[in-house]
Amino acid sequence: MKKRIVSFLLAVCIMASLIPSLGITAHAYSTSHPNTHVNTGNQRADVVAIAETQLGYAEEAGGYTKYGDYHGNPRADWCGYFVSWCARQAGVSTSVLKKQGWAAASKWGLSTFTSSQKTPQPGDLYFRGTAHVGFVYYVSGSNFYTVEGNTVGDKVAIRCLSLSGYTFASPNYGGSSNNSGHTHALETAY
Repeated sequence: MKKRIVSFLLAVCIMASLIPSLGITAHAYSTSHPNTHVNTGNQRADVVAIAETQLGYAEEAGGYTKYGDYHGNPRADWCGYFVSWCARQAGVSTSVLKKQGWAAASKWGLSTFTSSQKTPQPGDLYFRGTAHVGFVYYVSGSNFYTVEGNTVGDKVAIRCLSLSGYTFASPNYGGSSNNSGHTHALETAY
């Protein structure tokens, strides 16, 4: 019996040593850019603050992301999965923001508007056609800043875009107002 146990443990050790050479990576879902934000109950502010904790998270080799993994599709395009993951972390109900990864506004079931109709607020979603979705970080003049996944360098990053040419949606977040109440470090720089 002892020989079987030793043989089994030896086989496990050998297999573990082969994993890196086979190109298989272990994904540290819970330790790579953890959500360190403590929710305030203002879900609009919370989704933005949670997205901030993810800045710099990069897609791994083969396209793996923890956001896609959370949704059961670890190697898919992940901008929508990032939005959905942040919403779940903030306690946003799936009746407010669906648990899905689509980039098209119609898939989120939200009414859209343009910046000529109203000014987007932090925590609103912005859509680039049906190809991309992210959060509005804040608005400054005729521009808005985003915090979004699967963007420049396949990372979570902040970008500055012109308000014109995009559609937006305001989820019915709980505990929110028109202003997120969240102060962004970039706001003071402009």
